[in-house]
Amino acid sequence: MRFLQRVSVRIDPEVRWDIDYVAIAALAGKITPQVFLSHNWEDKDTARLLASRLSRHGIGVWLDEAETKLGDSLIEKIRAGLDQVDYVVALFSRSSLASTWVAKELDVAMNQEIENRRVKVLPIRLDDSDLPGFLKGKFYADLRSPDKLDSVVAMIEARYKAQLRREL
Repeated sequence: MRFLQRVSVRIDPEVRWDIDYVAIAALAGKITPQVFLSHNWEDKDTARLLASRLSRHGIGVWLDEAETKLGDSLIEKIRAGLDQVDYVVALFSRSSLASTWVAKELDVAMNQEIENRRVKVLPIRLDDSDLPGFLKGKFYADLRSPDKLDSVVAMIEARYKAQLRREL
């Protein structure tokens, strides 16, 4: 989570310079949104494809195979990843719905969403399986067809830009 602070600097009695304008310019061009891809290993190819496309659009991606090294504690790495990102992109399929790892990741992310009172989990459907009950009221992206990848990436970008505007 980012915290913004308004600071004014007086140069002389006639001139006032708001650092907010500098902060807006910096935020618009320099802060890279970060997403965590929550998925099951059976959906790894889709996760890799989405990660690649998001990266090409300037969105940082936390993907388990890129972030964990031999000997790392998976629990510690995943928790740190969930804490650092702006959004958790949850790839839903029959296999992910049966995964205890995905369930734990989403439990943490949904608790953060409730605690911080801002959207954190972005559900994406990969097949016709039902979304879990706690996500049924959320609007989801549809990636049941590979030709919708660009549209899903655009939706993630739009979500981030909308949140950034609210924070400013």
